Order: sequence, then C-alpha cells, then structure tokens
Amino acid sequence: MQEENVGQMLRAVREMNGLSQRRLAKLSGAANATISQIESGTFNPTIGMLKKILSGVPMSLSEFFAGLEEPKEAPVFFRANQLTELSDGGVSYKQVGQNLNVKPPRYVPFSDRVSGAGGRMPRA
Repeated sequence: MQEENVGQMLRAVREMNGLSQRRLAKLSGAANATISQIESGTFNPTIGMLKKILSGVPMSLSEFFAGLEEPKEAPVFFRANQLTELSDGGVSYKQVGQNLNVKPPRYVPFSDRVSGAGGRMPRA
C-alpha cells in the first residue's frame, strides 16, 4: 500500500471531480472547515464522516480506499486451468483473464475445417 494519507486522497478525488472544498461541503452536508482540516492532515475523519463526505462525489468507501492500493499488473500468460469454459457442445470457447466487464466480446466469422460449419467466435 502506498504511503498516502486520507487527506491527500480526498483532495485528489475532490479535484478530479472539479469540486471546490465549499462545493463538496454543500453536496455532502459536511462543514467546509472539516474538509479543509482533513485535506491538510490536521484532522482524521471517522469512517462515518468520510462516508458522508464521499457521498457528495458520489463515491463509496471501497472505491476510495481502492485508490490507496498499488495497481496489480495484469498477467500476460495463463495456464490451461486458469481458463474459464464459456460454452457447452461441439465448440469450446474459453475466457482468458478474469474481468468480463472490460469491454463486450467482439465476434469474427469462422468455419470449422472438419465439418465446414460456419459461425461466429469471440475476438479479443
């Protein structure tokens, strides 16, 4: 985990969303002075206070604290037992990687060289 404090992260989130301290205070219902003190590092908020402030963005606590973790490098190579079977039947489709939410699958035409049957298969 990186050595960033909550105040630095709150400031980064606020600025990333184009909000002033006053605007964030108004949106969240927190005092402007409280946000200022948190960002300057002179006040450590409770989880409840931080949740209230983040509601003005809006952002969940888990999304906020996920920003404190160093990003993991995506693997380049996968073992056969790491592939997820996506189909049943004569043709096998396997998912490479874990995240299906990145983008929708694209399809390319294919034909089965053995039977000559055509169809569509996913393309990365």
